[in-house]
Amino acid sequence: MADVKEFKYSVKMSCGGCSGAVKRALIKNTVDEKDIAIDMEAQTVTVANSDGLLQDEVEKYKAEGNDAQDISKFKHDKLLEIIKKTGKEASVFVDKEATAD
Repeated sequence: MADVKEFKYSVKMSCGGCSGAVKRALIKNTVDEKDIAIDMEAQTVTVANSDGLLQDEVEKYKAEGNDAQDISKFKHDKLLEIIKKTGKEASVFVDKEATAD
């Protein structure tokens, strides 16, 4: 996975409390609040890929000898894991309009 500018997920959220839980979980895990965009209508969560994103986790990942080329994929998977831990149904966002024939 090439270095990406943002990570986008489909997340089932029925109220402001749901989106708040997702936001708090991301912030608790070193995601800067300004890097989080939640769209309740579209049911999506977007996280900007800033240099400090998941910094502690990335440092551990590198220290374990993992390939630096895989950092974007590592972040992508880790963010999805964090969102799912809130109990919300979540998956990687797929733009249905872009994939329609």
